[in-house]
Order: sequence, then C-alpha cells, then structure tokens
Amino acid sequence: MATSDENIDDGLPEATPQPRRRRRELPFFALLAIGVVTVIAAGGWGIATVSYGGGAYGVPHQMVAWNATSEDSVSITFQVNSSTDAACLVRALDERHVEVGQDEVQVDSGLRDVTHTLRTTRQAAAAEVTSCRELES
Repeated sequence: MATSDENIDDGLPEATPQPRRRRRELPFFALLAIGVVTVIAAGGWGIATVSYGGGAYGVPHQMVAWNATSEDSVSITFQVNSSTDAACLVRALDERHVEVGQDEVQVDSGLRDVTHTLRTTRQAAAAEVTSCRELES
C-alpha cells in the first residue's frame, strides 16, 4: 500500500518552470535620443512660430485693405504700432503669385494707419505687408 509520502508516477511529465518572458525594452540611449530629438523639434517649432508672426523680432503690423487702382499701381492700407520710427516692406503679387512691385514705407512711431500707393509692373491681384522693423535712432 502506498503512503502519502511516496511519489505517485501517473505517467505525466514533471512540470518544468517556464522561463520568464523578458519584455523587450528600448535601450537607455535610444530613449535619450528620442527625447533629445523631441526637445529640438519642439524648440524649433516654437521659434519658427514666433518668428513667422513677427512677434519676437519685428514691429506689430496688420493689413487693413488693398485696392488695385490701375494696371500699374495698387493702394495698400495697413496699421503699425511701434515705439520708434519703423520701416515696413510692402509688395504686390499678380494672379500667379509673382511679385510685381515692392517698396519700403517709412512709418512714424506710435499707432499709425498708413495708406501707400505701390507702383507695379503689371496688374496686381494681391498686396501684403511682408515685415516691419524698428529704425535705429
């Protein structure tokens, strides 16, 4: 008669411990590289956004209206807010977005509404203020 201390061979193989599955982890340097690239991209995006708007380096300006008064000129109205005298670059484009006129407009300090007539080489389809900067005193 078998006692409880005896091993009973029931014909089944003994259970062997399964090796623990190791999670596939990224090496430290790969995570560090991803972090550095993310920080550089975010910083570049922020600098580009601020620079494009002219908020960091330029004078605040806003386009109000434009009117192609004739085939060789366009009238452009814009607003500038500057603590010192400023110079604004305005340009006109044709229907194919080719520049047909460009001029630098001097603006006195303060909040100013400016209307300028820009000479063009042919009929303008659009006009814009590309940038404004403070003039050195």
